[in-house]
Amino acid sequence: PTAYGNYLLAGGILSVGDSVYVGSSSGGTGRLAVTANGVLTIAGTLTAYDTFQPYVDETEIELSGGTINTAALNLNGNPALLNWTSGTLHINNNVSLDSTAPGTSTAAAFGASLTLGTDQTLQITGWEILGDTGTFDLTVNNGGSHTLTDTIFLGMNPGSQATVTVNDGGMVATNGT
Repeated sequence: PTAYGNYLLAGGILSVGDSVYVGSSSGGTGRLAVTANGVLTIAGTLTAYDTFQPYVDETEIELSGGTINTAALNLNGNPALLNWTSGTLHINNNVSLDSTAPGTSTAAAFGASLTLGTDQTLQITGWEILGDTGTFDLTVNNGGSHTLTDTIFLGMNPGSQATVTVNDGGMVATNGT
């Protein structure tokens, strides 16, 4: 329960045929950093656990310049576990982003909003729902970009709400809008 692991991928390619866990549900913590030209490809889910133990390094997934390709994200309801300053996050699946989603789902990975800034790229292979039953705000600022291979849906159900703001950034839905 007090173990700590640290993995840095600053170059090269690491492919994982299943899922990756950072930290553990039994109390261990960890740090996964994908930086510079590192490429991490995960066939399953990228999961982060944080047990908030006092005096123990906290769990973190850092994306700063590299690329993370994954089928899903599970930040256990804590978007702060992802420290994304630059680089590409590629979710190889349809995705819903929503403030009321279950904490262990990709839909809750960013809470109620996501702002993409300089050198941050979000890629979705599939369709994307912003605000399925709750709210979600997406902002793409100068130097940021967001692409998806299918349709983006905004505010899908009664009472849900979504806002997309593009401030000199780039956003492309290749098969619809």
